[in-house]
Formats: sequence, structure tokens, C-alpha cells
Amino acid sequence: MDIVLTKHAQDMMIERGVSMVLLRQALARGSKYKQRSGWLATYSYVIIAYHVKRNCYIVKTVMIRK
Repeated sequence: MDIVLTKHAQDMMIERGVSMVLLRQALARGSKYKQRSGWLATYSYVIIAYHVKRNCYIVKTVMIRK
């Protein structure tokens, strides 16, 4: 699947030091939880908020687990 990052997600990745490799691992291997408007994937120390549209992950934001 393709991955599209919103501007906000790009900014959060840079600010929080999350690489594209870690983001891909979180989407592929992380635990997934259904939310009202999409999904959360948790993996290692990151949480990814995203939704799926036409065989494409649209990443909304990237968070660090505390």
C-alpha cells in the first residue's frame, strides 16, 4: 500500500524524530485500534493516527507513547 503524509504528520515526524522506516513498521506490524474517524497503530514508542482510502494509508499524525 502507498503512504500519504499530511503536512501535520510530516511536521510531527520531524519534531519527534520518527523515521519513515519506523512509520512503515508501525503500519505493517503494530497493534491496530479502530477510532471514530480512522485507525491508530501502536508500535515500539510511536502511535500513528491514519485512515485507509483506496488502497492507500493516509497518515494524519504521529505521536510518541509516554
